[in-house]
Amino acid sequence: MNRTLKDNPPLLCGLVAFCVFMVDQGLKFAVIYGLSLAEGDSVPVTSFFDLVMVHNKGISYGLFQQHHSLGRWILIGLSCGMVYFLPRIVHYKKSLVRLLSTGLILGGALGNMFDRMFWGHVIDFVYLHVGSFGWYVFNGADVAIVAGVFGIMYDSYPVEKSVR
Repeated sequence: MNRTLKDNPPLLCGLVAFCVFMVDQGLKFAVIYGLSLAEGDSVPVTSFFDLVMVHNKGISYGLFQQHHSLGRWILIGLSCGMVYFLPRIVHYKKSLVRLLSTGLILGGALGNMFDRMFWGHVIDFVYLHVGSFGWYVFNGADVAIVAGVFGIMYDSYPVEKSVR
């Protein structure tokens, strides 16, 4: 019996999630310890990309900033709930796109959850800008979560199959 990773959805999602988590934490480790960036420090990399250390105590885009321990633990609890329930979606539709996208979201959620537990906030450091217009500061976990959400949206879009 020749089985593939697609035949084992939990294993595929877990493998993708583990890889995303490790890359995210590796990048954060490199920025914190390799560059010794402290909060607010900035290192220009190109004319449109800087490394900027931000301690995000909220959720995406810095919304709902939590300045007390209770708020931090509520966000950790929400992340745990997402990490628990999201893999169950995989069993409803086993497309490869859905499996990979779910793994991306799980890995990103785990990366940011680990930050909240270990540091008390999420480590964000990527700042993209054009002239005076700048986007939010984000990290690798955020990129994985957004890519995973787009993947699930794409996979959920009904497509007519042509018959040949």
